[in-house]
Amino acid sequence: LSVINIIIFSFPFIVAVLLISEALVITPLKIFASPWSPPKIYKSNNSRTHGGKLLEEHYEDYAKYLVNYLLMMKKCIK
Repeated sequence: LSVINIIIFSFPFIVAVLLISEALVITPLKIFASPWSPPKIYKSNNSRTHGGKLLEEHYEDYAKYLVNYLLMMKKCIK
């Protein structure tokens, strides 16, 4: 599995743990999540780290990636 897949598959579990944790404390938890950076195959340096730029030919791919990220977040939070 790629890192992206691991994050996607583990996200519902993380949300469940956070919601259970919130039920056990008086102060509500705040969750911040971000897609952070495009997948390395979309970047000029083919690396998840060390900078690089989003390649023009992947603008639409990255837009779809972000939409899928938002849909996954919405599904997991409900």
